[in-house]
Amino acid sequence: MVIMPIFSLPIEMGPYPQAVETLLMAKKRRMGSHFFYNLTTLISYLLAAFISMAAIVMTKSTLSKAIRSFKKEYQIQINIKALIRGFCLVIIWTPVAAMSLSALESVKGSWITYFVPALFLSLLLLVIDIIIGFWEIPLTYANNKKVIKTENPIQTKKYLYANLFELIFIFIIFIISSNFFAHLVNVSLIHALCVMSIIITIVWAIRIREIKSIAYKIKYTFLIDISNKDDQFSLFLSLGLFLYSFEHSIFLELFNNIISIIFPYLGVGLIFIIGFIPILLCQIGVFPILSVILLAGTIDPESIKLKAEWFALLITAGGGTAFMFSQLSATNQFIAQLLEVSSLKVAKSNKKFALVLWFVSCLYVIFLQHFFS
Repeated sequence: MVIMPIFSLPIEMGPYPQAVETLLMAKKRRMGSHFFYNLTTLISYLLAAFISMAAIVMTKSTLSKAIRSFKKEYQIQINIKALIRGFCLVIIWTPVAAMSLSALESVKGSWITYFVPALFLSLLLLVIDIIIGFWEIPLTYANNKKVIKTENPIQTKKYLYANLFELIFIFIIFIISSNFFAHLVNVSLIHALCVMSIIITIVWAIRIREIKSIAYKIKYTFLIDISNKDDQFSLFLSLGLFLYSFEHSIFLELFNNIISIIFPYLGVGLIFIIGFIPILLCQIGVFPILSVILLAGTIDPESIKLKAEWFALLITAGGGTAFMFSQLSATNQFIAQLLEVSSLKVAKSNKKFALVLWFVSCLYVIFLQHFFS
């Protein structure tokens, strides 16, 4: 949570956000609200794969000029749904977000086994969101004169597209190199990701000629940002001590025995219940990642006849659902503050899709359990 955000620095200081904005603003046609909703969701999704929650701010700032050409109520409708959905869908598979990795580490699952099914589920939900967007977002058109203005007319499309492809290429290299390093040195994937994020960030900083600025930001991160996370450190440490005590007591075995007994009666219904637990906990203020770690540390996947990776996917998807479902979640409150609306409005606007995410994810895990276990 401290080291991985360093990986976002070359993106913030490089030409990538400007490339997206310039390509968008250069479009010489009338673009409706559906187009901007899908585009905002997609950009939020892609950036969140690199920089987690920072993607919300970057996406809004990148598209703010273009979306501003709509009436205010349409601007809010587009942002209030697209920003959080793009972010929450990518949590399911990206190693930048701590949730999926924490779940996998807790159940001792394999990232290689987990990654492809998780990515497929995430993309499936993204397609569903695009389809739902045509129904949820009222169709209106932007003022074309405002949309086509650009501050970078000199840049060619070829150069701009090259920047975007470079971003995607670096992320692929990051994933492959981290897995290779983890197997080569025989360390956990979390440690491998931290090491490779630092190495790639240094090489990337040299590539975009921002080594001094990024070095200053890294220094700021370690001196200032870490000290601001002392409350989170205490929270995770306390949870870790609780789980350690729980795992070495008779209660864990008793708890899983009870689940084993009720599983034949509930069957696949138990999967829907477990997937919904992070949502319920989020309603009383439990941060989603904590509820996911708690579930991963207390429920033995074998007690419900689930492969470890599919169980991690189930509770991670539940955590992603909790992010958008509850007005108490930090993500909802952050977006509410950014858009100057209430967190209740953000949660209400996304509850229907959150339920779709939960239901589809549970069905998907049942499918994996039946055909790939």
